[in-house]
This record gives sequence, structure tokens and C-alpha cells, in this order.
Amino acid sequence: MSMNEYNPDDVTRPGETLQEILEARDVPLRIPVSVTMVRAIIDDDALITTDIAQTLEKALGTPASFWLNRERRYRESLKRKDHADDHNQD
Repeated sequence: MSMNEYNPDDVTRPGETLQEILEARDVPLRIPVSVTMVRAIIDDDALITTDIAQTLEKALGTPASFWLNRERRYRESLKRKDHADDHNQD
């Protein structure tokens, strides 16, 4: 980790961002991703893969890199939290 890198303690799920965008645009059924997959991402039961990120980019205009970075940062924050929790139990 770089000294200049910002790593917040609490990072929201990428699915929360997806849900907010879909609600703001009122387009959930126009996305070429199954409703089941969208729900799984929103509920944090599925990861945003490269294919899904590219599909979201085409459908919503939000770059695939945004979605992949959101997913990566969220997963990293979970690992940091788990690591901190493990050290606090010692």
C-alpha cells in the first residue's frame, strides 16, 4: 500500500451503487443482464466480473473500469476488516 493511497475503513458494496444508478435512471429491465444476476450483485451474492462490467458499461455508460475497481476495492476492504478482526481477537 502506498503512503498516498486512500483506503477508507468502510467501503459500500458495488451492488449498492448499481441499485442507486438503476433507481435513478429507472432502467432495471433494459439492462442485458438477467434480473437474477442484477439482484445477486445488489445483494452481494455475485461478483462483478469483467463480462458484467462491460455489459454495464454499454447499458449505463459507466466505464467497465469503474465497476471492476468498485468490486476490487470492496473485496480488499473486506479482507482488511477480516484481518483487523483477527488481530483484535488475539
